[in-house]
Amino acid sequence: MTDRILRHTDFEPLLNETLFIHYGQDERLPVTLARVRPWGSLTRRIDDESLFQPFALLLQSSLRDQYLPQGNYVLSHPTLGEVALFIVPHTPNAVGIEYEITFS
Repeated sequence: MTDRILRHTDFEPLLNETLFIHYGQDERLPVTLARVRPWGSLTRRIDDESLFQPFALLLQSSLRDQYLPQGNYVLSHPTLGEVALFIVPHTPNAVGIEYEITFS
C-alpha cells in the first residue's frame, strides 16, 4: 500500500474508471470514480515544503439496496495501487450509492 501524500492530480486521470473498495474477507465492491473536487485553500504540509490542495472524491456504486457503512477500507486501482482510506456512504441516486473520500 502507498504511504505517499496523495493529491487530486493523482486521481484526475482515473475519472470514469473502475476502482475497487475491498471489504470483508476477500470481497470487493467495484465503483466508478465520478468526480474529483478540489476545495478550500492551499495549505503547507508539515512534513515537507510543498503545498497541498484539499479535495474530495465521489465514487459511484451500482448497488441500490445495500451499502458499505462508513469506515476504513482499501481502495485499489492498477495505476494507483492499494490505499487505505476512510470512506463514507454519501448519497443514493438512480444508479446506486455514492461514496465520498475527503483529503484535507
